[in-house]
Amino acid sequence: MDKSALIGKQVMASDGVAGDVEDVLFDAEGTPRYLVVRDRGVFGSDLILPYGWGALDTAMVRVAASRAELAAGDRYDPAKYGESAGLFSASAERYDATETGTDAPHSQP
Repeated sequence: MDKSALIGKQVMASDGVAGDVEDVLFDAEGTPRYLVVRDRGVFGSDLILPYGWGALDTAMVRVAASRAELAAGDRYDPAKYGESAGLFSASAERYDATETGTDAPHSQP
């Protein structure tokens, strides 16, 4: 599956909808590493899920965790998940470095 094909897919936790895939972060070799999940305000900031942590199907990403367990998970931090960390965005046009800080994810050159 194309990395960018996951963008917009619903993320389904064991107890309901957790959000939508906002982005896929991949390394310099093009290997997908993380999904950035927009949580519809439930968690307060974008959730990071390791790529492959959920089961992918044509309509959604299913994870074997509750929404509360996901809420306790890691959040997007540009220093940890941005370009300086060696990660690149599959949807760089959604980010603007002037709005998100000095290390917004960017697509690989």
